[in-house]
Amino acid sequence: MLCYAFASMSSGVTRRLAQVAAAAAVCAVAAGPGWAVSSLKFTATAQKDGHAVRANGAPLLTLRGPGYAGQAAAIARLLQAAAERGGPDDVTVGSARGAPAVLLDGKVLVRVDGRIAAGNKSTPQGLAEVWRQRVFEVFAQPFVTLARDSIDVPLGESRLVPVLGSLAAGVLVSADPKVLRGDYDAGQRAVRLWGVGRGRTQLVLTSGLASLAVSARVAPWAGAVAAQVEGVVTGRVVPQAVIAKAATLAAYGATRAEWGAKVSVGEPRVGAEALAEGQATRASVEVSVTGEDYLPVKAVMTAVLRARRVSLPEAGLLLVSNRPERLPSLGRWYEATLPAESASRLLYHHVNGTGGAADLAVELVNPQAAPARLHVVEGLAGPSRDEIFVGHAAARTYLKRMAWRVGYVVTVPGLGRVTLARHRLRPGEIASGILEASVLEGADLVAQVRLLPPAARPLVEAVEGTPQYPAQMAHVFPNPRKALTADYKVGGNWAFVSVGREPVAGVNHGETLQGNYGVLYDVTFHIENSTEQTARLEFAFQTAAGAARAVVLIDGVVYQTGVVGENREETLARFSVPAGSRRRVLVQTMPQSGSNYPVRLVCRPAGSGE
Repeated sequence: MLCYAFASMSSGVTRRLAQVAAAAAVCAVAAGPGWAVSSLKFTATAQKDGHAVRANGAPLLTLRGPGYAGQAAAIARLLQAAAERGGPDDVTVGSARGAPAVLLDGKVLVRVDGRIAAGNKSTPQGLAEVWRQRVFEVFAQPFVTLARDSIDVPLGESRLVPVLGSLAAGVLVSADPKVLRGDYDAGQRAVRLWGVGRGRTQLVLTSGLASLAVSARVAPWAGAVAAQVEGVVTGRVVPQAVIAKAATLAAYGATRAEWGAKVSVGEPRVGAEALAEGQATRASVEVSVTGEDYLPVKAVMTAVLRARRVSLPEAGLLLVSNRPERLPSLGRWYEATLPAESASRLLYHHVNGTGGAADLAVELVNPQAAPARLHVVEGLAGPSRDEIFVGHAAARTYLKRMAWRVGYVVTVPGLGRVTLARHRLRPGEIASGILEASVLEGADLVAQVRLLPPAARPLVEAVEGTPQYPAQMAHVFPNPRKALTADYKVGGNWAFVSVGREPVAGVNHGETLQGNYGVLYDVTFHIENSTEQTARLEFAFQTAAGAARAVVLIDGVVYQTGVVGENREETLARFSVPAGSRRRVLVQTMPQSGSNYPVRLVCRPAGSGE
């Protein structure tokens, strides 16, 4: 929205301060740092005997002799700046460094020394008085000044555009009547403009012999930004990163964009470092909506984030995007359906093999007109060139957040797309992630993994055309959770559990998931100590197929290994079982991308691996 400051001149050169106050009443905030366009133009030109300063092409004053080019240009700039302010308050003769000088509002316009005076065959004082009178007369003649060299008016709305300058009896307004209509308001000393039709025209303001033409555009707003929106996060303790992502997605959802316009959301400023369940916080989010042939909209939205408890279903499907692991070209590389009223887990792990920078994007598309609402738990990692590390980092974040149900709720608009993850990858870099999405309301969604040209894109946008369901459901595996048990009796044989050895079957006949990457394992160890002494035991992680890392939750406590080489092991945790007692220990883990599975978990006497 443009806003213009206002003041006017009387028939003389002096502007009254009351008129400046009237300008402030018309518009409290100026549209820019200074006046940008005026019908009064000052230029500096070279001539045979020196350099002249001209007003609308007519000579105003001449500096005769060599070496005055820079000074003439500086005088023209000062005069032009005064015109773009609507004219000076005062033009006087004063003194500067012992010589007479012409002053604009008390500041030196030109110092008239003996050399300049001699070149004009005058005395310094006499020439200063002549030039002061000429400058006075130029600014006393009718001229028109506006704050901008172009004007935007919203379609169907009106705008008051104050006018500066030495105005004659009034101002005549002309423009294409199919686009813009305007009238001069003498009381306000401003032009009121109405946006009649979408388009561009020239707005011409005429006062006496002065005429000023500026470009004008009438266009609709690019969209609308809500003042406040509410978002939902979940978990016992929600970290600031999850709060910020929920605020960002909520801001997108509360912003309306016209067709073809783009929404941009800045980094949220979150008021809390973390949220406990039942608490709330606020975040400030800068939002803008822009588009060709639209007027831009910019605003700061307040997002209120509340940490709530959400009942989530068990993941019924595992979607695996890893074939091929190295993506040779841009395009869509994976697609599968997320059924309504259920949860699905997506695991992806890809290398940028294009030879140039690219964005790996994980998106959810809503092919229906009605919006869908879902809960997301995520663990994202990359870019990195270490495939074991990046897969481990993604699994570590996911397992920790899943254990505490840390996530956020997002709305996918009808016929829209939400980007849940985006990784900027250089050639050879890897991105990895695990997202568990529970569709709470709405119909089926479509998950896509695409490699795109590197560019800034909105996280929520409309889908061009009508999105279709995937033709095939490749690399989709039902029931991605395994429950295993193992018994260990102190003094007896060690207890071994294999993780990732028996591949789960896919929905497509004959398809299996070697290594069971992304499958959640719940292993219950039943431990009995029938001896008369407290037993010191340990859990160990053993590799077989190659180097691997692991994240393991033991009774809810997170443990992780370093890189364990092929056919090597690392102790995870040690614990005690009192004499004559039994203990049940729940161990949870997941085969993670980049590592080599299967592996084994071992329960045995402490120190057995030393």
